[in-house]
Amino acid sequence: PRGMVEQKDIDDQGCIYIRHGKPDDCGKEPIVNNYVLLMTLFIWWKYNAYGSQPESWYFFATSENKTVLLPAPLTLKNLEDLDQRFHFADTHSLFNLIESNREAVEQHITLETTNYYKKNEPLEFPFAIIDFKQKKEHNLLECTYGIPLKEFKPNKAEATESIEIEKSLSVFDKNWLKIDAWQHTDKFATDERNKGWKDILYLNRRQYVLDPGVYNIALQVRDPHSGKIGLYKIPFQVTDYHNDSLQLSSVILATNLSPETTQSLFAKDELQFTPKFNREFRREQPVSMYYEIYNLGYNARGQTDYEMSYAIWSYKKPEEIENPAQKPVISTAVKQSRSQRDEKVWMSFDMSDHKKGKYVIEINVRDNLTGEQVRKKIPIKVK
Repeated sequence: PRGMVEQKDIDDQGCIYIRHGKPDDCGKEPIVNNYVLLMTLFIWWKYNAYGSQPESWYFFATSENKTVLLPAPLTLKNLEDLDQRFHFADTHSLFNLIESNREAVEQHITLETTNYYKKNEPLEFPFAIIDFKQKKEHNLLECTYGIPLKEFKPNKAEATESIEIEKSLSVFDKNWLKIDAWQHTDKFATDERNKGWKDILYLNRRQYVLDPGVYNIALQVRDPHSGKIGLYKIPFQVTDYHNDSLQLSSVILATNLSPETTQSLFAKDELQFTPKFNREFRREQPVSMYYEIYNLGYNARGQTDYEMSYAIWSYKKPEEIENPAQKPVISTAVKQSRSQRDEKVWMSFDMSDHKKGKYVIEINVRDNLTGEQVRKKIPIKVK
């Protein structure tokens, strides 16, 4: 909660309650007497709607009636495994483990609450997380965001007038244990030589190579001169693309396609582009998108055989995204046969002859060898 007072003495159960709310299910059981303290409790909370999987949190109740977070998954069955790993009979080792978890939770709570308690003005900016297949059973996670420079207050006290942008991006596992933390401050001159600085959407991207699973992403952008602050905290499921089922990657919407250069920050398959965070396009702009197809089947000649079809229809009500009320304004299909199981695809559509409004792009890929079919729908706006 943005306006909640940071409480330094809150226990770990309280931290999780602040972050996730009331659990959907909970319970407690006594820990057998060879684990640290007699008659302490093993406590569990379960949340059914966390990401794509139910999420459980596990706590150790101390003699001071405090709860401390333990790593998940934890059951009475595998407590013996944890004892062998962390030597729970050794009180010092146990509380080192407890403290490392407490620091992760308190760091997250501080990140969420402290600055908003100071009643700073919010800073709005677009943020997107996408993932793609990488080699050796890993995925490429890309965090991209655009910072509107017009929201920042110039520092006129310096010899050269400028704005400063404080950025921090952290990746946590599903239990909010830190995997990576990055901080950086950028400075832009805003004097007479840079009159157009207020029109700039400053694009940023950071990449991570991660295993499939649930992660928590925390991004904060702050103006140190005005006090404005923007914060995202997003649980993200990194997809398991490394199997035999037909799958589609995340879809990137883009404009301004051109051949890739060595300075390109945003580039895929030898083309650089400008990402469209807000999914809004002018009528004269081609609507371009990039995605990847994974795990296509092979025939006896070592070739794939698949079909990509596209449909675009207008909609007014949210339910018409899944159940269109109008016939497609654009419909096309392409058949392909290649020698690799994974494909990279760029596709563009001309919307200049169509009315302004809201549209849905449907991507449909069918593997003619296995019969598998996958599809995705992407809402856009043409203005």
